[in-house]
Amino acid sequence: MNIKDFTGYIDDSDFHFNGLAHDYGFWMKDVLDGDVDLDITFSSDRLRLEDVFSYGGENYVPKDYRHEQIDKLVLHLQSSMHYRESALHSIDLELDRLNAKMRIHPMRFENFKGRFHYEDEHLMVQDFYGEIGRTIFNLDMNYYLGNNPSIRKRDNHIGLKANYIDFDQLFNFNLPGSTQISEQNTAKHEEAFNIYELPFTDMTIDVDVGHFIYHRIDLQNIHSRLRTNQNHYLYVDTLDLKAAGGEVKMSGYFNGSDPKHIYLSPKLQLKNMDMDKVLFKFENFGQDAIVSENLHGKLTADITGKIRMYPDMVPDLDQSEIHMDIQVLNGRLENYSYMMMLSDYMGDKDLSSVRFDTLENHMDITNGELTIPNMTIESTLGHFELFGKQDMDLNMEYYVKIPWSIIKQGAQYTLFGKNKEQSRNQDKDEIIRADSTKKTRYLNLKIKGDIDDYKITLGKDRNKK
Repeated sequence: MNIKDFTGYIDDSDFHFNGLAHDYGFWMKDVLDGDVDLDITFSSDRLRLEDVFSYGGENYVPKDYRHEQIDKLVLHLQSSMHYRESALHSIDLELDRLNAKMRIHPMRFENFKGRFHYEDEHLMVQDFYGEIGRTIFNLDMNYYLGNNPSIRKRDNHIGLKANYIDFDQLFNFNLPGSTQISEQNTAKHEEAFNIYELPFTDMTIDVDVGHFIYHRIDLQNIHSRLRTNQNHYLYVDTLDLKAAGGEVKMSGYFNGSDPKHIYLSPKLQLKNMDMDKVLFKFENFGQDAIVSENLHGKLTADITGKIRMYPDMVPDLDQSEIHMDIQVLNGRLENYSYMMMLSDYMGDKDLSSVRFDTLENHMDITNGELTIPNMTIESTLGHFELFGKQDMDLNMEYYVKIPWSIIKQGAQYTLFGKNKEQSRNQDKDEIIRADSTKKTRYLNLKIKGDIDDYKITLGKDRNKK
């Protein structure tokens, strides 16, 4: 049976159909045992789903796509259906071409093609290729749709390969220009699409992507091996990638057994990452914040813990436990508000831009509170020591040990101003290191409060018993 140029309208939707069925007479037999082949070409300038799938005043399209409209649709496929004892035994489908533009999705689907095989509740997808804007991907999949794992012929598996995936373009992401109200942001994170509310199965996932653009960050050379199980666990066996001029390695797992309380238990390694190029987003009592705004340099870190995650994968530090061993090389603090608090003690030192050679320490975040053990900092301000704690609401309690030599220089500047030699060298501040051959006396200061309302007082040496 050959159908040529079957054209018409359904309300505001149009269609154009060509098809070939061989042998269509097979369907007229009393016992179906054999094959039927189909060749279908379908096109439409505008196809509204509510026109096609509404009947008797009821719309049968899922709610999210109920008013979807597909423009410039072109579809060509070939299919072979195999029957045994009057039952459909298997289907082979080869998609040769699919082009379309949807209203909900911002980008046009182009050159979609691939092979599909369904048999005994098993679905196989081979060489499924597609282009969506700048995103080009290739996917293979084995998936068992039945309910009896004992008869499953092969493991569930997805293999995704792509030279380029632009997440921001696919999901119409725009980097926010300003922080919104806390309650609105919290609701945004909590109400985001939650994949853990969907059924999970035992599955392995291999991902190999050349470039993945996520919130303007270019993640490169991604190689990942993942596993899921029916208890809503996602295991990251390996994840290697390059980003911000450095390397990232990760293993661990996501626990989504309670979809309203998702946790990540990572073993994360960062190596030589340029902090000017990487943005770490976290939930600060409902407000997004950028960690690397004031700190610059090369970051190396080992991170472990138990991190509460929102459905959109933004961490909630207020309900997390994180342990970090960090090292920042060739670092620089710019316009850091906490450093400006010490201006009365630093004389003519430039506090707006402080360079240091190495910043190294262990830090902990527990339920939104950052704890910094004692660390030594050798910088353009001089040699000093710092430890203390701070919560995500910017309440702090820091203890700073400043050498008396720096205090005396600050006092001289306050009383007499800069001399000519100091003026000439103002822009030539070098990193001042501690002299181990000399005994150093310190002034101990305590800083307590928040960024707008704080008090600096003399403190005791907390390292002495």
